Amino acid sequence: MHRIKKLNRTLLYYLGLTLLCIVSAMILLLTLSHSKNPQSHASESAKNALLATVDLPESVNIRAVSSPDSVYGREFISESEFNSIGSLMMKVSDSISRKTSSMSDFGFSDPEVRELINRQMTAMSVLRSHMRMPDDKTPVDKSFSGWKVKIDYDAKNKEGASYRSEYWAILDKTGQHVIKSFELPII
Repeated sequence: MHRIKKLNRTLLYYLGLTLLCIVSAMILLLTLSHSKNPQSHASESAKNALLATVDLPESVNIRAVSSPDSVYGREFISESEFNSIGSLMMKVSDSISRKTSSMSDFGFSDPEVRELINRQMTAMSVLRSHMRMPDDKTPVDKSFSGWKVKIDYDAKNKEGASYRSEYWAILDKTGQHVIKSFELPII
């Protein structure tokens, strides 16, 4: 009889221990499944930053959000992206040229043209600031520094003129803080 009681206690001990392990594992899994990874933080943070930078946040129509892409060092724009952006800026210049008769009829009274010119000049300034000069011999940092998210959207400016842009958000490693942003006009 004594032996059966001891066996029952041992069995209950192991059953309780197993139950405790299962409950602990379930709590751990629930906790991990509810915490977001940096990539999902990056997309949400980028959307929030976009809405904070436009004139009329209620007019924003988000068309697409890229998957967060890794950024290494301070080079946020790859060579192929620079080439694509250069082509885009040429299209914008051609559009401005057509709308202003090759700049002879400079349409400052047209809010759409004014907005497009302003956004193109801002984009070109940002691009120039990110270009690495061929004679620059400083070492390039290639360590992981964060994320970049691109958002294609439509909106209206404070004058009511519609426009389309691609918003670039450069975020820290956690994906929670936008450290740099700029937008490119899309025709």
